[in-house]
Amino acid sequence: MTWRHALWVALFGLAGLVAACAGGSGSSGFDVSPSAEDGAIAAALAEQRCVQGSGLSICPADAAAPAAATPPAGPPPSPSPAAPRVDTGLRSDAPLACVAMPGGPCTLSVPFAPEGFPATATYRVAVRPLEPNGRWAIGGAPVSHGMPGSPNFDGAAGLDAVAVEGPEQRVPVRVAVLVYLEPPASAPAQVEHLADSGADYAFVTPRVEVAPQ
Repeated sequence: MTWRHALWVALFGLAGLVAACAGGSGSSGFDVSPSAEDGAIAAALAEQRCVQGSGLSICPADAAAPAAATPPAGPPPSPSPAAPRVDTGLRSDAPLACVAMPGGPCTLSVPFAPEGFPATATYRVAVRPLEPNGRWAIGGAPVSHGMPGSPNFDGAAGLDAVAVEGPEQRVPVRVAVLVYLEPPASAPAQVEHLADSGADYAFVTPRVEVAPQ
């Protein structure tokens, strides 16, 4: 870990601690068991805060913006750095299109826009089927469409374990945008739980459905 990586981890950890204090009492850590990670995901989404543990921070994607504070009297304060976030625009009531051949695996494209991360950060999209829960499939490097000051990407991931059988089928999934503060030497293609991905952050979505395109 370089000093830059250590600094970003320390700064983001402090931000997560503040958010956890604001979000309520109780432990915010989790172990690496799937059930514990599912609980961390549920807490992050329900309480709209990051949950830390096992070297990974699980945060809600498309987090609700906090209410604006009344500015103090006097000269305007210096602008604060943007809090780390990832927006996807995915909605639980809007199926996510995927590309599939009949009886074959489904590959979906996920647009996302990160904010508040260092220029060295890299990203991956992960997806897993729900009901029952499957393994997380992690896609390759996303395609960049933005500018350095306003990045946005299209990331792809495949549901290899799910065959889309017809135009009316809907497959419930959960999507996560993984954030590596420094480029990893390699990223696994599949993991049992997100803590095994080596990422520093996972921004997770609520349950969404995929549909053939």
